[in-house]
Parts: sequence; structure tokens; C-alpha cells
Amino acid sequence: MSGVAAVSIGGETTHSVTALNKQKASEDDIESWTNARLLIIDEVSFMNTNEVEKLDERLRQLRQRYTSLFGGIHILFCGDFRQLEPCTGSPLYSPYYSDKKWITSINCYIELFGRHRFEDDPEWGAILERIRNGNYTHHDIDAINECLLQPGTELPSTTSYCVYANRDRTAINAGIFHNLLKAHYGKSKEMPSDMIVVRASNMTRLSKSGAKQDLKNTDKHFIYENCPDHRVTAKKGRSTRGHFADPMLKLYYGLPLMLVTNEDVPNGHANGTRVILEEVVLCGGSTPKGLELDGMQCPSVEASQVDYLLCRAEDSQTKYFKIQPKTLTCLVKAPIPKHFGHTESTINFTVQLLQLPLLTNNAITGHKLQGQTKQDLLISTWSKVKNWNYVSLSRVKARAGLHLMKKLPQDVDFSVPEALLEMIARLETLLPEDLEWDLEEDEDNSLV
Repeated sequence: MSGVAAVSIGGETTHSVTALNKQKASEDDIESWTNARLLIIDEVSFMNTNEVEKLDERLRQLRQRYTSLFGGIHILFCGDFRQLEPCTGSPLYSPYYSDKKWITSINCYIELFGRHRFEDDPEWGAILERIRNGNYTHHDIDAINECLLQPGTELPSTTSYCVYANRDRTAINAGIFHNLLKAHYGKSKEMPSDMIVVRASNMTRLSKSGAKQDLKNTDKHFIYENCPDHRVTAKKGRSTRGHFADPMLKLYYGLPLMLVTNEDVPNGHANGTRVILEEVVLCGGSTPKGLELDGMQCPSVEASQVDYLLCRAEDSQTKYFKIQPKTLTCLVKAPIPKHFGHTESTINFTVQLLQLPLLTNNAITGHKLQGQTKQDLLISTWSKVKNWNYVSLSRVKARAGLHLMKKLPQDVDFSVPEALLEMIARLETLLPEDLEWDLEEDEDNSLV
């Protein structure tokens, strides 16, 4: 269901491979399903009931089998319903849909009990299992709160920051860049050669009629200074939903980044793919200029001066991506200046700009964190969103790698919905019989 999950199994997103992101499947889409026999859908907890209905309708069309459920194709659903639920719509265990086609079409259920992520700290794995099952104790909460960050503690360089709100993510990412720039000037008077700011270029404002108007320099600077990526969303077609775009990317070599488009999912370029910045390649004749940030000078270029960024896949030493600037149509939610007295109000407008389609990834939201494993993780806050706290805690391999900005409340809700328990009980009736292997077979009859 997510780009990251698709990359991890060498596949594509469900919406892409089944053409759910199109109003109508094309002849080429139908042709590509001619010999399909099995569809694997990972991160099924993200799926809502409406998407199942759409999937059934689309698979009937793609398979040209209009009277067969899901087009008559075998489907393997994978995932954990104790993890994050769909952002919109009803979860698949919703009691109002429990008798519908998804649950009634399943004919086999297999539950996995491995704790491979926590093999180096089985006690931590046991705490998380009790939390997952809703039978945790106050001692478990106390053990977690022992990881509260103490004043003066220096975090490992491998630490990732987990946040709930995107505004916190952008603030932490900006703070880390500021500290690195400040540390550089503590050692040198020269501008850094391994840090650079890439500013969005070719910025024009679009009216509802589509008319373009160049932005004044004062307007551009206002966007640069007041509209970090959580306020700028690149649109997809007519939809206002899309990926975030940063008008002023603050980069340094070795910086963790996240790709935000499903450009080439089979080859690993997906929304959520994590990469490391190796090199910034400028167009011929382009030279960075000094830009003042918090009283310090940093090299800066416009996106139009960038040929590409060379980025290495986070989990590989040999896989690289060349990320080039793209023209994006963005919805900007600009804050109204405080001297007008409306500190929480925004003014929304549409801008077309040229920028690199990626985001700084030192800090990451819990939703993007699902499916990842972290050596060291700082959790900045807690959330009342179902399963968010459990997902965040369970990303880290050992309790020694967990760091907290706030204590986990003793009254935190880790309860399991009754409707989910009922669905699991129904699925458990579909468990296959245990297989028995004859381990004493002679070598001639052994399985290879």
C-alpha cells in the first residue's frame, strides 16, 4: 500500500499496479494483467474498506472477468492490524464491513510470531509484545520512561527523530542544519564546501484561470523564510493532495533524504525511499553565492543551476539515484504576518516553481516510519492516534537505542479494538493444520 513497502519487495504500489490512480484502466493496463496469477499487498492496515471495493471493481476490469470476485486472481494480504490505520475511511476490521467481500473471501490465515528486529534485546521485544496485545503493565511503561533524555546527553550520530506533526519535522531538520553551520564557523572563517542551500526558482503565481504572474523578489523571500515544506504541497492533477516541496532545501554531504515521488518504483525510486546525499552537481558555469542564514554565510544556488543530486540508497553501497529539478505546481499555505494579528491564519495560493523533489530526512513522522528499523531513535512527542505510539516505539531494535523527549503517560491507550479482536478470531478459524515433517527420513528420500 506504500511506496516504501513496494520497494522492499521489488514491486510497485497497489494503486499503481492496479491502475487505481486512474479514472479508467487503459488497454496497456489490461494487457499487463493477462498472465498475472498472484497479487501481493503489503501494509494492509493502511487499506480502508472503500479501497477494497475499488480494488475488486478494477481487478474485474483488468482481468476481463466481470463476474469473478477480485477478477478471479489470488491475493496475498500482508501486514499487522496493530499498526497504523488508514488516514481516511474505515479500517478493514470495521464492524459495519466485517461481513463484506474482504473478510468473506479470505480462505487461509497465517500468523507470524518472530521477533527478528529485537533478537539482540529479547526483553525489549517482550515489552513491545505486551503493549501490542494490550496487556502491558506499569513496569513496562516505567522501563520505557527510563529512556528519557537527560540534560547534556549527546545523541549518537545515527539517531533519527520521530515526530507526529510535519511542522515539528521541518523545525528539527532546520535546527540540525543550523547547528552544523554554527559548528563549522566555530572551526573556520571560510564558507563551508560541504553545505549548500538550493532555492526554488522560476516561481510564478497561478490564478484559478491558469494565468501566470511572476512573483516579486519580496514575495519570493517571504516564501523562502516563512513557508517550509509542510506549508507547500505539490499537486497531483486537479487534486490538492500530493507530496511536500521545500522552497529552500538546506543540504550537506551525508544528509539523509527522502524521495517523494513514485518515479520508478520497480527500481527503487518511490515515495518514501531513503537515500544519502553524496554530491551536488551544478550546471556548467554555475557558481554558488553566499546566503545569510542566522547571521552566517552559506553557499546557495537556485534550482535552475542544479544539474542533479547524486544520492546513494540508504541500505546499499552500490545503488545510486540522480535526482534532477522538476517543475511543480504547488499549493502554498502562507502564514499571515504576526503584525496583522492573525498568528494562526493562512493565505492560500498556487505557485509554479522549479525544485528538487525530495525532503530532508533527519526527522520523520510516525506514518513514514512504519516499516522501518532504526538503531537509534528519539521520539519527540506522543499521539492519541490509534497505534501511533506503538509503531514509533517498535521501530528501534533495542531499548538502549530509544531516547525520549517526554515521558510516556501511564494512562496511555494501547487497547485493542473489540471489532479487531472479533475479526482476528474469525480469521483464526482459517488457520491451516500444522505440518509434520519426518526428520528421520533417510538421505535418499530427503527434500532438497
